[in-house]
Amino acid sequence: MANGDSRPRVDFLAGERNRRMDAMERVYSEIRRRVSDVVDGRELDYTIPESLRRIPTANYVSHGFYAIGEWLTRRPDSIVHINNQRLGMILHMNDFSPSIILCHDIIEHVMREYWGGWAYRNFIRAYLTGTLKADVVVTPSKWTADDIKRHFPGTSARLETIHDAVDHTVFRRVDRRIFLRQFGLPEGRRYMLYVGSEQPRKNVPAVIRAFISARKEFPNLTFLKIGRADEVSGYPVHQQILQQLAAADLSGQALFFDDVPDELMPAAYSAADAFLFPSLYEGFGLPVLEAMACGSPVVASNVTAIPEVAGDAVMLVPPNEDDAILEALSRILRDQRLREELSARGVKRASQFSWDEMARKWLDLYRQLDPRNG
Repeated sequence: MANGDSRPRVDFLAGERNRRMDAMERVYSEIRRRVSDVVDGRELDYTIPESLRRIPTANYVSHGFYAIGEWLTRRPDSIVHINNQRLGMILHMNDFSPSIILCHDIIEHVMREYWGGWAYRNFIRAYLTGTLKADVVVTPSKWTADDIKRHFPGTSARLETIHDAVDHTVFRRVDRRIFLRQFGLPEGRRYMLYVGSEQPRKNVPAVIRAFISARKEFPNLTFLKIGRADEVSGYPVHQQILQQLAAADLSGQALFFDDVPDELMPAAYSAADAFLFPSLYEGFGLPVLEAMACGSPVVASNVTAIPEVAGDAVMLVPPNEDDAILEALSRILRDQRLREELSARGVKRASQFSWDEMARKWLDLYRQLDPRNG
């Protein structure tokens, strides 16, 4: 660093970088791109070989070795920025200060599906308690901050909410035919879309039940799912939804895309006559925001962080009530005026979430934590 350089010195602990980009990776990528010229940044990351990824808890074990590497190489007077709560193991093992960590959610602590006995006791609980040792814990929603307070009432961590966002130069209404032609889909059909994994909390079987029921009224409806299964051990959701579709003789009317290039996602959202997202638990719900930005009419659950993101721009429903999900979906497919109204509301609501504003708030935190300012 050159003499007199007043930029905050930030060691970015990126974690594992050979994964597809999930919400936390997206946030990190957007922050790094926008603050690269105004902080003196250095990035540490690592790769887990595919052979080790097949071993349960291998990624958690890797965090321990990663923590040792940071302890050996950390620069003086640097702020440690930790990319996500799963890297909280680093703070559990080391006292890094000043430190700031993004905690997108505490799902693994709240939902029993993630309690793997030994794995929970030795890794998940440890990374969550480590997370709360940071000088500042940033959450993407007030919901997550409140959830931390509910489940860890004794925490003294400073909690700051900085919402996730969307790139409005990318996620906007575009010609739906771009997506349809790319994948050889007919233009005369109607499409219902879900984007995300098949983890139990995502409630994908409820999406499939809504599709099967809606087909009775809308026989030209096709279901599109974008996102890998990413299942939790012991909960074979993908097999369950394939069985649902086969029992209804609709296997050929449901299309699964593990990966769709980022540049095609706006066209995918734009192709949707309805976007369903009845998740049981979200720390933010980035696909809902992306869908709104692209003008997709959205049906989403009325729990956790989703109402905070959606405002009055989507149809909110109880995620455990199939009748309510189906009714909302049917209303959207039936009523063009409602689709247009939800589309306009969604675009307006999404415009309030900006990556530039998010990055500015992170930069303010770096400046507050900069030890050279003390």
